[in-house]
Amino acid sequence: MDEPLVFQGDSYNLAFAACIHPDSYSHSVNKAGHIPQITMLNYERETLYGGAICVAFMQSIYLYLLWTFINDATFVINKQCNFAILIPRILSSLMMHMVVMPDARQGLRLMKFAYKHPHCFRCVNETK
Repeated sequence: MDEPLVFQGDSYNLAFAACIHPDSYSHSVNKAGHIPQITMLNYERETLYGGAICVAFMQSIYLYLLWTFINDATFVINKQCNFAILIPRILSSLMMHMVVMPDARQGLRLMKFAYKHPHCFRCVNETK
């Protein structure tokens, strides 16, 4: 059974919602209860899409810098002799997992919705 698609207030979700064509709401989207109608002006769509692209660009730069730092010849992971240092590491990894997993689930829901409802999205060559 499909879970209803609920948008969060971040840039990725709003940029995703901006790509959905308003005329498609009368078809399967509202009847299935996935999302409410979101009315946006073109400049609002462009702002949301630009923000999502900017965030993705900054994350790509961060991953590149992290990759170059880890692949440096002087980078070494030291083995810890003290067991007590593992406790905060385990707690921080659990906290990170709890923070990141809802975003990962939401991303999967958005991809699933886009795959199942391709007719609901704007065409690239659309003039409106």
